[in-house]
Amino acid sequence: MKRTKKYAVQIGVKASKALDVPEGLFTGESEMNIVGNRRVVVEGFKSILRYEEGIISVAVKGMAISYMGRNLSLKTLNRDNIVIEGGIEQINFGEA
Repeated sequence: MKRTKKYAVQIGVKASKALDVPEGLFTGESEMNIVGNRRVVVEGFKSILRYEEGIISVAVKGMAISYMGRNLSLKTLNRDNIVIEGGIEQINFGEA
């Protein structure tokens, strides 16, 4: 029986629910956790596309996410996660 990517994703979703962990851990999707308008944690990001005053853009699987606001800064950056802090006023999703 040939297993497709869709089947693998379905298995990943079921496993994540059974183990009570983020789906992205098994499916390769990114996950974004927002704390108020002051902090966002992006798990599974690929790269930083733009880092300027008032805007930080990151690439995730299949798209780009841009964070706009005041006093934005990168507080944590490691292989898989990025933490952005500041006065987040707007979040846009677009093509990478």
